Amino acid sequence: MKNIMKNTAYLCVALFLLVLSACEPDDNEKEWGVAKVYMPQAAILNGGLSNDYPVPLSNNASTENYEIDPVTNTLKITLGVYRSGLSSLKAYSVSVQADIDASNAAVGSINKGILLPADTYSLPSTVSVPDGEREAVFSLNVDLNKLISDYPSYGGGKLVLVVGISDPTKYELNPKLSKTTIIIDGPSFLPAPKIVQGGDFESGSEQYWTRVNFSGSLDESVAAITNGALVFNYGTTAATGEIYFYNTIQLEKEKTYKFSSNFSSTGGSTIVSARFYLIVTHVLSSTVSYAQDGQYSSDTNTFFCMWDAWNGMKNPVNGTLPQNSGWAGGNIEKGSGLFTPKFSGTGYLIIGVVAWGSPIGIITLDNIKIEEQ
Repeated sequence: MKNIMKNTAYLCVALFLLVLSACEPDDNEKEWGVAKVYMPQAAILNGGLSNDYPVPLSNNASTENYEIDPVTNTLKITLGVYRSGLSSLKAYSVSVQADIDASNAAVGSINKGILLPADTYSLPSTVSVPDGEREAVFSLNVDLNKLISDYPSYGGGKLVLVVGISDPTKYELNPKLSKTTIIIDGPSFLPAPKIVQGGDFESGSEQYWTRVNFSGSLDESVAAITNGALVFNYGTTAATGEIYFYNTIQLEKEKTYKFSSNFSSTGGSTIVSARFYLIVTHVLSSTVSYAQDGQYSSDTNTFFCMWDAWNGMKNPVNGTLPQNSGWAGGNIEKGSGLFTPKFSGTGYLIIGVVAWGSPIGIITLDNIKIEEQ
């Protein structure tokens, strides 16, 4: 009797569990997995190890993660928000913002990293996902025309901006994938930057050139950027003094470059005691006269060219440098302007005229260029 009652109890429990299971949804209808909101682009390069998002996307050449508006020349970088998990899809929204502190930190860790200027891009402030949808796409819009006009040197760098999402109105935020470090390859979208900024001496070029006066009593009018050129106006009377202009440039060791410049002079015949010179160097001293022997020909300098009284310096001249310079030396192919730097990084293009009691007339330079070959 006791065994019959025990078996009857087991049967009742089994029947109850069978009925209960019949009332539950199939596995494919169950809600499982934690629903979290994140940016897919934060994981697209290496699974979220770095959150880096190169533009163009370097790990998959067939994947286009941008488009360019042909009318406005706006670079539209694809971004998005996504919700994981298999629970029912309910509407939600997130806030979108640029994280400048994180952007600056990223710039410091990226070779040739540059912060994307705030006046060149736009982002939506919020992104909404409707009922029944898992994701929404938005874009970082970058004004390429403004970058070209206002930031001409940025074409050789990596433009960086960290974009993040926050404050979801529903679901949790995945903090590890809530920010994307966008790295725009400058050379892919912008013209190569000019190595010599302000070499055309048009309006605004003064900001790139620093003037240094040395010995003598020459006033400001003797050498200046005027009428779209760099002019050394020593006149027809004997002058004494040294004036230099220098421009900060960036070069890479072992690469080949070519220097060129329009060059002209006016005045009398042979100059008996004066020197014009041009130097590329990575050593700059505002207290040392570059007219001194050794300053222009030392190992620190990449190349120099000169128009010199001791090498038949005569007026007038109308042509180009260094083709018509009397002397040329350093790491340069004489007469061609081709040279290979002895350094990588910051260097200086130095232009100067020295006169020792000699009338030399007017020397004019324009369209100064250093171009990678």
